[in-house]
Amino acid sequence: MHLTPSPMPDANRPCIRCGACDRVVRRMTDGASARPYPQAILAALRRGEDERALELGLDARIHWHACDAVCPTGIALASIFSEKLAALAQKHAEHERALIWREHFRAREARLAREEREAAEQRTRRSARPAVQDAVAAALARARKARCEDVSE
Repeated sequence: MHLTPSPMPDANRPCIRCGACDRVVRRMTDGASARPYPQAILAALRRGEDERALELGLDARIHWHACDAVCPTGIALASIFSEKLAALAQKHAEHERALIWREHFRAREARLAREEREAAEQRTRRSARPAVQDAVAAALARARKARCEDVSE
């Protein structure tokens, strides 16, 4: 007896839309849900529609290895879906880090602007002080002069 080896898993193999993966998922979930649709998820991923694939149940992770076992063309759905989920998780984490750093940048810019305003106000107050100090000094000088004149009389 000669056994033909099963086809090697390949992400680029064409899906023949036999529905075997959909049937096995429904059987393993006791038909409890119409989701996920492995065949539709794969098609969405191949079109680059990651959000649509997530809507269809990419993140459900339900029995993807069973789909691999029944696929007549040898499409490795479990590895394709796992890799895509990992890539999407990394992309999401990078996006979250970018948002955090953007907030840090905005907070820094606001702090620097506030410090610049405070420094400008302080410079304005300092420049106003000599005028005030000169006025006070002039008033004191007049008072001393007046007192000296009062004493000499």
